[in-house]
Amino acid sequence: MKLIIKAILVLTVFLYPAYSIYTAAQYSDPQLEQLKKISDFKLLTPKSLSESSLEIKEPYPLNLSEKVTMVRLHYFENEKLKVGITQHQLNNYKTIQEEIIVNFGTGDVEIKKVAKEFVPDFSTGEKVNINGNEARFVPWGQKEGENIPGGILFWGQEGTYIEMDSSSITKREMIKIAKSMQ
Repeated sequence: MKLIIKAILVLTVFLYPAYSIYTAAQYSDPQLEQLKKISDFKLLTPKSLSESSLEIKEPYPLNLSEKVTMVRLHYFENEKLKVGITQHQLNNYKTIQEEIIVNFGTGDVEIKKVAKEFVPDFSTGEKVNINGNEARFVPWGQKEGENIPGGILFWGQEGTYIEMDSSSITKREMIKIAKSMQ
């Protein structure tokens, strides 16, 4: 039960309302450069998606005067989510998670904030090479007997942990986008 509640809390981070949607070209270079400057990691962007619509999902709300420790970008094509990309430091990145403990006997609820060191698991999934870095690809699997396209592709590059997910494009397309990250 605790695991289910933890999973729901982690996933809600990605379900908050979007900050804004623009084509990548509509974000002025100074805005993107400022976001890169205030990130405590090297923020990389896919050059192959420069014509897609871009949504800055996290940080929310976007405040260019505060340090940023994690970024989540959504890229859309024809108003359909093509790919989501999360980035943060590869090493020494801590997540703050809320643990909700419910005592069903007494009805008491305890909420604790716990800092956890992020350690990527590069032992799962299929090995893939992204710009000379070992990456891993984990497919989504099947739904109602049909393969769901895409999956999760993750790797470390230039001190940044990058995790890309999609359920609308193929593994090959995801790898092409990943290789364009600069």
